[in-house]
Amino acid sequence: MILTEFYLGERANKTPFKFSKFYVAVGGQTPADKHQVNEIWYVIQGEGELTYDENEVVSLKKGEAIFFDSQVTHTIKNTGSSAMEIMSVWWN
Repeated sequence: MILTEFYLGERANKTPFKFSKFYVAVGGQTPADKHQVNEIWYVIQGEGELTYDENEVVSLKKGEAIFFDSQVTHTIKNTGSSAMEIMSVWWN
């Protein structure tokens, strides 16, 4: 997985959110993640299978988004034929 967190400049401490973009290689999977913040993922490219809260499985593809509550485990596996590109936005 390749992760790029975007720098929001001098006003970053005044912005109520942060965001990043990450890639998941074909057949790859992100590590399970669980954190205090709320988060939204938007799939820019590719398709995959999201495991949410350790037992709910959802298919995601280009143009779709999903919201994660705080303290919910989530991971995604790339099930497509090209790299997945996902934008993540999170906030407290």
